[in-house]
Amino acid sequence: MKYGFKIFLVLLCLLALVGVGVNGAEKNAWELIDWNKPVPMVKRLTADEYILPAGWKNATKGITELVFYNSGGLSGDIATAINMKLFEKKTGIRVKAIELAPDQEYIKTLSTFLAKDKSVPLLLANQSEVSFYAAGRWSTPVDHLYPSEVVKLYSPALKEMLYFDGHWWGSPFTCLGNGVVYYRPSWLKKAGVEVPDSWEDLFVAAKKCREWARNNLGDSYYGVIFPGYDFEQRILAPAVFSQGGVLVKNGRFQFDSSEFRRVFTAWVQTVKEDIAPKEALNFGWQPSANAFGMGKAAFGAGTLTSYLMKYETEFPVIKGDWEALPPLKWSAGSPEKYRTGTIESNVGLVNKFADDKKQALAMLFLDFLRSKEAQRNELVVEANESFMVNLYDDPTLAAKVDWRLADSVAEALGIPHPKHVTDLPYKRIRKTIVQYGRINVVPPSYPQVLVKMREVFPNAGLGKISIDEAIKQLIDFAERYQ
Repeated sequence: MKYGFKIFLVLLCLLALVGVGVNGAEKNAWELIDWNKPVPMVKRLTADEYILPAGWKNATKGITELVFYNSGGLSGDIATAINMKLFEKKTGIRVKAIELAPDQEYIKTLSTFLAKDKSVPLLLANQSEVSFYAAGRWSTPVDHLYPSEVVKLYSPALKEMLYFDGHWWGSPFTCLGNGVVYYRPSWLKKAGVEVPDSWEDLFVAAKKCREWARNNLGDSYYGVIFPGYDFEQRILAPAVFSQGGVLVKNGRFQFDSSEFRRVFTAWVQTVKEDIAPKEALNFGWQPSANAFGMGKAAFGAGTLTSYLMKYETEFPVIKGDWEALPPLKWSAGSPEKYRTGTIESNVGLVNKFADDKKQALAMLFLDFLRSKEAQRNELVVEANESFMVNLYDDPTLAAKVDWRLADSVAEALGIPHPKHVTDLPYKRIRKTIVQYGRINVVPPSYPQVLVKMREVFPNAGLGKISIDEAIKQLIDFAERYQ
């Protein structure tokens, strides 16, 4: 009996070593990782230097490279580039980013899933697309990364964005703050206008600045610049929220609401009245942000908070002559509680068709990216935001950045050294956006509806269809999917 029991124990140990449970079912590679050792997950994530979980080497044995889709080029994403280097140093595993233009992101991720392509284990979605992939059960859930004690570390917006049907469907690459408006103080002064405190005031000020700029600088200088291609996320949502409105209610787009109509009309009129250039109708958010940085407009709307750093280091034309406004109310009489920005995110989805060891490695990389060490680079070096809200109150955060590494990465990317700051710039504005900013949670039909929005908005701006017809087309189109 003792001899038989010993044999049983030996077999049990062997099964554990090869990753097979007592019921005969082979474990997934990521289940070989003990995410709560060598210390509990909360401590691992909040340490000044990220602590790798126990068992990660066995789970990723034989894997020498992690490939993932990245939003845009790394030259505009220095924090991710730094974090790739840090992860490589910790694990000895090379990290390769496939850089995607914004209009390629949805197509590439969806096509990878549809083709059951195993080559890229870590895919990309924006915060508005997660519900679509969740509905189709496209990605591997990462519930084990978000036990209740870990969820408490992050803004409630994170769960609102990633948790559907009882599962966590991804984890963020980055947190992006939207809702600030950039402006040129010298232009406003010369045009004789006050700094606006509401969207209505901004449209009036932009019109006066356009008149001054045309007369003094030339016809190619405008009152306001905006990303028409990214209309829904960047400029529509914040202005609708500023009126107490919503874009989606009970799973249905609210294109017939008075709040939507006011915002849609106001932005169309900026083009029809020559306050903004026609080209803005097809600008993505980066070309729009860059146009402001090149001194082409009095106001830049729909630009992320990350440009709080870039405008000081990469755009000499406006250096020393730009400022940022906090999120605006819609009108002077609007309640202060409606003064809110929006939170966006590039989300990592684990490709369920990839080798399970590569899936485990993708999860490990996502685990690192949400840690204090990685988020420090997002917040301080690149001026992105963080769902880990308590970091904004850490007075030592900037001092713990490895600026030598940041400079060397910048040189490798061919961009200027980041500004070596001692504290978070515009901390109050940025923390407010993350703490109280809204997530634009949309139904699974969002990708199709977005294509229609990108059609009717420029058509209305160019006068090809009326504003009423544009809104009617949106309502009718959305009804087909609701």
